[in-house]
Amino acid sequence: MSREKDLIKNTAVLSISKLVAQLISFCVLPLYTVLLTTEDYGTVDLINTIVFFCIPIVGLQIDSGVFRHLIPIRDDEEKIKQLISTAFFTNLIQSIVYMLIFISIRSLFNIELKDYLATNVVLAIFSSTCLQILRGIGHNSMYALADAIQVVSAVTLNVVFVAVLKMGPQGLLLGTLISHIIVVIVVIILMRISKYISFKYVSASVFKSVISYSIPLIPNSISWWVIGISDRLVVSGLISVAANGIYAIANKFSLLYIAVFNVFNLNWIESATLHINDDDRDGYLSEIIDTMITFFTYLCYGIIGVIPFVFFMFDQSYSEAYNHIPILMLASLFQVIVGLYSVVFVAKKKTKVIAVTSMEAAVVNVTINLLLVNQIGIYSASISTLIAYMFLFVSRLIYIDKEVNISINKRSILIEIVLGAILLFTYYRRDHFLSGCALIVLIVLAIWANYGKLKKIFMLKRDVKHE
Repeated sequence: MSREKDLIKNTAVLSISKLVAQLISFCVLPLYTVLLTTEDYGTVDLINTIVFFCIPIVGLQIDSGVFRHLIPIRDDEEKIKQLISTAFFTNLIQSIVYMLIFISIRSLFNIELKDYLATNVVLAIFSSTCLQILRGIGHNSMYALADAIQVVSAVTLNVVFVAVLKMGPQGLLLGTLISHIIVVIVVIILMRISKYISFKYVSASVFKSVISYSIPLIPNSISWWVIGISDRLVVSGLISVAANGIYAIANKFSLLYIAVFNVFNLNWIESATLHINDDDRDGYLSEIIDTMITFFTYLCYGIIGVIPFVFFMFDQSYSEAYNHIPILMLASLFQVIVGLYSVVFVAKKKTKVIAVTSMEAAVVNVTINLLLVNQIGIYSASISTLIAYMFLFVSRLIYIDKEVNISINKRSILIEIVLGAILLFTYYRRDHFLSGCALIVLIVLAIWANYGKLKKIFMLKRDVKHE
């Protein structure tokens, strides 16, 4: 099987369950806007924002390190046991230390439902490690199933707690908490990861190897948090929690888009890692990156194009979110492009480059956000996010050129820029006729631009070379 077909096959396995689960999650979003006030939704989003910030700091990115180190030892059960046992032991120590610290400073938090800052962080760390183990040992089907179970259980519980039991914002947080517990039980017991776990296999040398890879990813994760999520803290603190609720809803569309990319990226990282030393590496990377930039650009435009026809389903109190969606979608497009290129750094274990460039972009994001928030309100958050991802793209590209030679079809990029400008014009005019015409043109061009490239990947016959 060719490298390209292997990549497509693994992506397809994950896509079916993951995307269906994400769509289910997205479809219940209008229900939340009806049952929860903007302030309630803003509170939930604020707590989740802090949880996401704590996870890489408390977890030390051990899950990412485990995944990367499992790939080359998939055929060595002894080493697998050492790695997985060390990871779980580390997670246990991390959780105990974190809980002790949280209990000692709990009174300092003046946030409703603050105890979820402790429980959701700890459980998220364990569930993430479980999922990355499945990926690392090559059980992609099990990973897809476990991930789908987590999302579907969270959505189901959220609907029950919020719509049936009327638990309000607490219902959303409790549903997430229980879904983490479910996935840990499923992976460890039902998927039998427990056979790899034993304290006698805990290894200091394995821990040192994993942590040396993972530690540089912590500032990178924090920087991603600053770029993509910290805006919620600025909006909540300097405008209002209700305004954050509006901004959070606007972000949901880009989160759905990123979820689609993450399905591909899971396998893209693995494929690039396996083939980074192939003789025709540059051609392979160029081919995949060029194809995926085109595909995800049109997917981004497609989501923007349908928003005018579906936004009526959301409660009118969230109507301001409409104007922020295209800005955040374009920011996510640059995030996707950054992810496509950055796989080179992951494959070469150059995590320090990832950390430095991410921190620079984070500084850009916070600076612009704070400078503009009093002048343009919520727009400061969406605009600063877009500029930060554009900056990150340029800075990563400079480093990438020193590592590999990637060529992209510039004519296609120019066409996509012009099409994007037309789409944004029709979107903000709020004219359904113009939006409909633009959407039809977009669909035709998307088929024309992507069909040939995707067909070429499916038809290629190359041998897979494992280094």
